[in-house]
Amino acid sequence: MANGKWAPLPQNITNINSPLDEEYPSLSKDGKTLYFSSKGYENMGEYDIFKSVWDEKMETWTAPVNLGSPINSPFDDIYFLE
Repeated sequence: MANGKWAPLPQNITNINSPLDEEYPSLSKDGKTLYFSSKGYENMGEYDIFKSVWDEKMETWTAPVNLGSPINSPFDDIYFLE
């Protein structure tokens, strides 16, 4: 959630949810950017990494943006955070 805390129940975030898989959410330290993996949207291959930013004024998450190259590629790469 935007306050940096997890909701007790999964949230259906309309601006992010697609009919395809959205997985592995990660929230930035300031709680204003949500990173996740998805097969949806304008992807470059299989799962790509996307980000969505919390819009304080509208109190909602912005439409997902593909992080593009070199984070994503047309190949089925696997990336991880250390």
